[in-house]
Amino acid sequence: MSNDVEIGMVLMLALALAIQNAALSSDLMAQGESGIPSPLELVAEGVVSTDGGEAFPSSTPGGNRLYFATHQRGWTGFHIVVSHLVEGKWTAPSSATFNSSYNDRAPFVSPDGSMLFFSSDRPLPDAVSNRAGSFNVWFVTRSSSGDWSD
Repeated sequence: MSNDVEIGMVLMLALALAIQNAALSSDLMAQGESGIPSPLELVAEGVVSTDGGEAFPSSTPGGNRLYFATHQRGWTGFHIVVSHLVEGKWTAPSSATFNSSYNDRAPFVSPDGSMLFFSSDRPLPDAVSNRAGSFNVWFVTRSSSGDWSD
């Protein structure tokens, strides 16, 4: 992949993330009777929000799946997980099907839910130099069956 394509994909991801964050902020913030936003709340305390490390949440367009990264203390050992909203409650997170043994983090679901972008330090396919320790932006696509590509 050329540098221009990589830069273009990163810019597209940054723009999509900004749009999604703006939409999530307006959709998820509860308004009190006075119109003032209610205080912040943890997401599914003890299930999604635990005393472990969770970061980089991104929900599917319908809001029924939440992808996020778990990590070890010191911000290492990243792993992408998914929790499902079932009958108003979040399920215990399970590993995303596309995870690797490398650091996979910062999932971002596209606005239409057909793609999921993430950052990983996994080796580049067929690369002469894998830029050891370097993170790159990767993506998976959702098939008609609802599964993510590998």
